[in-house]
Amino acid sequence: MRVTRSFRRLRSSLARPATVSVAPSGDLHLTWSDGEARSFHPLWLRDNCPATRHGSSRQKLVSAATLPPGLRPAEAAVSADSDELSVLWDPDGHRSVYSASWLRSLAAPDAEAAGCDAAEAEAYGSAPTLARLAFGELTDGGDEAPLWRLASLLQERGVVLVHGAPAEPGAVTRLARRIGPVQPQIYGEAWDVVTSERAINLAYTGEPLGPHMDLCYYESPPGLQLLHCLRFDESIAGGESTLIDAFAVARALRRSQPRAFADLARIPATSLKDPSMTQPWLMSSC
Repeated sequence: MRVTRSFRRLRSSLARPATVSVAPSGDLHLTWSDGEARSFHPLWLRDNCPATRHGSSRQKLVSAATLPPGLRPAEAAVSADSDELSVLWDPDGHRSVYSASWLRSLAAPDAEAAGCDAAEAEAYGSAPTLARLAFGELTDGGDEAPLWRLASLLQERGVVLVHGAPAEPGAVTRLARRIGPVQPQIYGEAWDVVTSERAINLAYTGEPLGPHMDLCYYESPPGLQLLHCLRFDESIAGGESTLIDAFAVARALRRSQPRAFADLARIPATSLKDPSMTQPWLMSSC
């Protein structure tokens, strides 16, 4: 038993950072007593602050795009008797507390700069008009021409607004089966998104959801997702849906920040476990 306890104390001492420093660039450097070192970009570190996550679902409440410009650590210290790294941020005075051993578990490869051929940068204009199709013509009768039109629009634009759907459960599944086989997942074939007090997902709260993709952590993610609003009271504020052309964003990033684009395309995203969370979550790799 004494040997086991001594080993645990030794392992804990090796895992605890010996020094923490802030580079002129704002990057925060952690160096452990066994020589292991990690570097963290201030925007990435602040974007992963545990305090900016929903209490029960542990999903993010703050978008990196809303963080103040020129963000950098004003103070950084590791507790002498715990595994906590405390960072005070400038200019807004927010304080973040991280698990130092969790930060150590993250790989930090040195990304090589990769150029971008200017000839490959594609020009793109204004967003296309949102296509609209009627629910009835897609589900009633045996005419497959509307379904072909739907499939073509989804292939070309990625999104279609279907209007006139009945406000009844099962309507969205009926349309889905007209398009193709429905892929079951952990929630079943279809599920209701309603608010709850102890939500396991941020979607089941009244908090705003930033741009995201659902189920992208699946080995076989769904190729098409159908969302059906059954009820929306006029007294409720919010509820707007925002659509983003991810390919246009990627082209813009490739043109303006070729090294960041190369890192994003080269470094795989990894599903990691935050000690303060009950479920694994997907981290951004760049």
